[in-house]
Amino acid sequence: MFVLQANTLDPRMGGFKIPAASLSIFDTISVIVWAVVYDRVVVPMARRWTDSRSSSGWASASVDSLCLFTIRYM
Repeated sequence: MFVLQANTLDPRMGGFKIPAASLSIFDTISVIVWAVVYDRVVVPMARRWTDSRSSSGWASASVDSLCLFTIRYM
């Protein structure tokens, strides 16, 4: 689906022409970058603002999300 959408776009970026099939990697890279930014920047700032030293953590939040997703689509 993403490749079909990418085929309708102008593939030129600056002097480069990006193939439609490789555009999906930008989605993957953005998720990876956001996970790092969230873990290293957002969470410490939130802890500093709320004076909270305990947190359920990234793994716990992921498990909670998975459980809610499973319950939602049962």
